[in-house]
Amino acid sequence: MEVHAHSHTERKKWTHYIWEFFMLFLAVFCGFLAENEREHYVEHQREKQYIRSLINDLSKDTIKIQAMTLMGKEAMKGLDSLVHAFDTLSVKDDDQLQKLYSLFFTWGTTPYIVPFTDRTISQLKSAGGMRLIRNQKVSDKVTTYYEAANLCKEQVTVYFADLNTLIELSYKILDKLYNETSHVNMILARKLIADNPQNVREFINRTQDLKEVIGNYHELLFQMEAFAKQVITTIKKEYHLK
Repeated sequence: MEVHAHSHTERKKWTHYIWEFFMLFLAVFCGFLAENEREHYVEHQREKQYIRSLINDLSKDTIKIQAMTLMGKEAMKGLDSLVHAFDTLSVKDDDQLQKLYSLFFTWGTTPYIVPFTDRTISQLKSAGGMRLIRNQKVSDKVTTYYEAANLCKEQVTVYFADLNTLIELSYKILDKLYNETSHVNMILARKLIADNPQNVREFINRTQDLKEVIGNYHELLFQMEAFAKQVITTIKKEYHLK
């Protein structure tokens, strides 16, 4: 019986193991770099999207501000006319009475305010704050803009308070069912005003207060319009956008 000798596999040198370890390390390291680069690319693309969205929001704000400041000017003129109509009113003059009612319901019951577009800033906050906007100059400008917008919202609260006070007071001196074709309502409208001189005087003073509040609010809006344009210019310059 023939006996065959077993062949022995040549043992790998220690340098071979070092090479395998190096290749494995290199593969893992390259994978890490690729993933890191991919994340940076994705964040950069998201940043660009947010930047363009911010420009869009700020542009909408300027358009809304321009329209509303014009209405605010008309409202202040209308409230001036309302005060004058009360000061010179003869309750027996139906035309004057009708004009007074028209002025009040047109300019004394409607708020002319701007709802600032906060879609993008809200998305940024929910995504982890302003860290996605890596340009510090732009980040600071945008943050300051929306802080100023919050101050405008505080003035809106005062605006609504004065407007509601005026409306509540109007119930004491104006007949909501007034109609120049209704003789009964016309008599009641005259009587309410004639019998409540103290309330009429308070109404006039409250109207003046409301006019001042509107003036202050729309001065803030005028500043916000200039600020919005400044932020847009800064963003376009820093991100090389046209």
